[in-house]
Amino acid sequence: MLGKEKNQPKYINSPETEIYHKSDVLYGLYQAKNAIRQQDVCYLVEGYTDVISLHQADVENVVSSSGTALTESQIKLIRRFTENITVLFDGDTAGIKAALRGIDMILKGGLNVRVVLFPDGEDPDSYSRKVGTTEFQKFLIDHTQDFVSFKAGLFASQAAGDPIKKAESIKEIVTSIAQIPDPVKRSVYIQETSSLLKIPEEVLLSELNKILIQERRKTQTDKLRDRDAPPISEETIPEISEPVKIDAQGMVELQERETIRLLLNYAEKEVDENTLSDFFLRELDDVTLTNPVYHQIYEDFKNGVSKGEIPNSHYFIQHGSEEVKRTVTDLITMRYEPSKHWGDKFKIHFSKEDELVSELALTNVLRLKFRFVQKLMEDNLQKVKASRVSVPGKIWMKPYWLKPD
Repeated sequence: MLGKEKNQPKYINSPETEIYHKSDVLYGLYQAKNAIRQQDVCYLVEGYTDVISLHQADVENVVSSSGTALTESQIKLIRRFTENITVLFDGDTAGIKAALRGIDMILKGGLNVRVVLFPDGEDPDSYSRKVGTTEFQKFLIDHTQDFVSFKAGLFASQAAGDPIKKAESIKEIVTSIAQIPDPVKRSVYIQETSSLLKIPEEVLLSELNKILIQERRKTQTDKLRDRDAPPISEETIPEISEPVKIDAQGMVELQERETIRLLLNYAEKEVDENTLSDFFLRELDDVTLTNPVYHQIYEDFKNGVSKGEIPNSHYFIQHGSEEVKRTVTDLITMRYEPSKHWGDKFKIHFSKEDELVSELALTNVLRLKFRFVQKLMEDNLQKVKASRVSVPGKIWMKPYWLKPD
C-alpha cells in the first residue's frame, strides 16, 4: 500500500512471464490514452508511483516504463496517440544521465521530445505532493524545454569553461540531432543549436555529416555481415563519400511559407510602427519569392496594398486558384491552441503567437534573406564546379566564350 513515508520504491520489479513482457507495455497507458490524444502530448516518467501522483495532480496524460530501459516497442505505442513526448527527469545526476539515453531512441523513432527537470533531490511523485496540484501543473508548463536547450544547459554547466569538455558536449548534442530521421527537423535543430551555442552552422553541419556517414557505413556493414558469407574486411565496405548537404532551395521555401503565413494571419498587426504587410513590403522590396504559389499570393498582397486594400484569407479562397486555396486554407489553420481554461482555472498565462508578431516578422525577414544568400552561394559554387576543365596535372577554368558541353 502506498503511504506518505519517504524513500518508498518507485516500482517493484515484477517477473516476466509468457504473457507479460515489460519491454512491450507502458504502465497507465490505458487510463492515459484519451488525455494524450486530447492534449497531443505524453508525459513519460520512470515509475508507477509517479504516474499515480500525477493523476492525483490532475495530470492524466502520463505513462511509465516501470524502470525498464525505454524500448522501440514502447515508443511505437506512444506514437499511436501522439508524436510529442515530454520526459520528466528526476533532479539527480544519475537519473538524468540514465534518462538521456532514452531521448536519442525517442528521436530516432521520429517523435518530438521536450524535457522537464525537477529540482535537485525531487522527482514527479515527491514534488507534486510537496507543492500541490496548481503549482505542480504550473511548474510543468513553465519548465518545459526542448531537448537541445536542455542538453546544452546540462553540458555547459559540466564544462565550466573547459574548451575540451565544451567541444565534447557539442558533439553529444549533434549526435542526438543525427538520430532525427526528418532532414528538415535536423536543419531546424542545427540552426537552433548554432544560435544557442554561438557556433557557425557550417561547423555543426560538418560534424553532423560525419556522424551520418558513419551511421550509414555501420548500417551497410551490418547488412553485409548478416549475409551468409565469410567475415569481411573494411576494404569490402562500400565507400560513402557524398556528404549530406543543405537543401538550399527547400530552406528558402520554408521561409517563404512562413512569410505568407504571417501575412495571411497578421497582415494588419502593428510591426515597427507600421502594419505587418507594410513592414514586409518595405523590407522585402528586393526579394522575389521562388515558389510559384507563394509568389502569386505575395504579388496579390502587393497589388492590394498599393490600392489601399489588404486582401485577407477570404479573398484568396474566393478568387485564388485551387492550389492557392489549398495553401491558404492550410496556412490559416492553427495546428495547436492552448486551452482556454489554463488562464481562468489555473491562473497560468503565457505568450500567444499574436503577441509576438513583431519578433516573428523581424526574425522571418532576416532568415529569409539569409536563406536567399545561402542559396545564391550554393548556385554559384555549382557553376564554378561545372566550369572547370580537367587537364592532366592541371585544372583550368573554362573561358567564358566557350559554350557548355
